[in-house]
Amino acid sequence: MIFNNDIKKWIVGITLIFIIIITYLTINSRSPCTVVNSVDTSIDIAAADKIVGFNTETDSLKFGKVSPGSAVRRSIEVNYKNSAEVKIFMEGNFTSWVTATPNDFLVNANELKKVSFEANVPGDAEPGSYQGKVYFCFSDI
Repeated sequence: MIFNNDIKKWIVGITLIFIIIITYLTINSRSPCTVVNSVDTSIDIAAADKIVGFNTETDSLKFGKVSPGSAVRRSIEVNYKNSAEVKIFMEGNFTSWVTATPNDFLVNANELKKVSFEANVPGDAEPGSYQGKVYFCFSDI
């Protein structure tokens, strides 16, 4: 019985050490966001063919009205008060169609960095309004 309890204690000890190491690596592998800014984004899919809408608003990332199977590009100038690593995350019901370039980059203090967003609408996209958000995670360096 003593031998059996020693093995159990050894297994529990190794498991706890493994959990601590994994937790440490997980926490330290992500750079926490010092500041997170967000921008609303949207796209309207029209039922008609060959529609490309224009949007001149500067307070959001609106792709306008487009047809299924089309692509549209918009850009945002990003700046931050400190030098930082910037990561872009998106959420919403059409963000799988959107590519941000670059989506992980460095920005110097008060530098303007242009980020392009391209929405490639699938040919079988249903007509309607799609909404989302773009998040800019700034990690001071």
